[in-house]
Amino acid sequence: MTMQTVGLVSYVLLTFGIAWGLWAPLRHRALDPSSMSFQLAILPGAFAPAVAASIVRGLITKEGFALAEFIPKLEAWPVYLTGWLLPLVIALGTYFAVRVSRWAVYPREIRPLRSRIGLLAKLPIVALVMAPFQFGEEFGWRVFFQARLFPEAPLIAAIVTGLFWAAWHWPLIRLGYGYPTERGKGLAAFTLWSVLLSVFLGWVYTRTGDVWGVSLAHMAGNTIGASSLAALLPGDRKRHLVDYEGVLSSAILGVVCLALILTGGVSW
Repeated sequence: MTMQTVGLVSYVLLTFGIAWGLWAPLRHRALDPSSMSFQLAILPGAFAPAVAASIVRGLITKEGFALAEFIPKLEAWPVYLTGWLLPLVIALGTYFAVRVSRWAVYPREIRPLRSRIGLLAKLPIVALVMAPFQFGEEFGWRVFFQARLFPEAPLIAAIVTGLFWAAWHWPLIRLGYGYPTERGKGLAAFTLWSVLLSVFLGWVYTRTGDVWGVSLAHMAGNTIGASSLAALLPGDRKRHLVDYEGVLSSAILGVVCLALILTGGVSW
């Protein structure tokens, strides 16, 4: 077993162990998964990937850290912009797909787009300000794990990373996070989303080489994408289909990923 493999295995064990250990007490607390209290409660565990990656790089593989990973690349601004605003495109695409589909469960829950324009205009700024909070996940999953997993096969690395990343969230989904009423279907939908998002974030990281591009893109999804759809399509039913991390949004993101693969943006 090479030192690189030892490092990757150690990272997985550490990031799962730390996060799951911190999240375990939540099973005994009556917190609404959609509340700010829940968000604050899970935040320490969200930094487990960065902690695990730092331990591995500093003490196990002893590869250290590269300054370039922490410096934004201004010349790559189109990539930052794409990661920042793509979630809005996906959210609006999902919203209009639901409206066109006229699903029986949603007619009374769909909100007019004009009633949420003010919120949609503010969310990109919120995402920009809060992007550093995604450092915890992205420094571990993207900058360390995905970049080193199969360096000669980025697409395979993205798929495998997405599967591990989805499994890492499993305790939260079991608590109703993101999918309050259909947790089994939610787990399947989230796994599909995680794999596709890993492909896209892998492209962002390859083009920027720093943690901030992927952190911004990730936070944009959590704020712009998720908050937009929560405001436009409120309600707990069928979240595995209409949530930002649901099947409809995955279909749109899948088209984006396919385009990146076919144009050579993501290597096989």
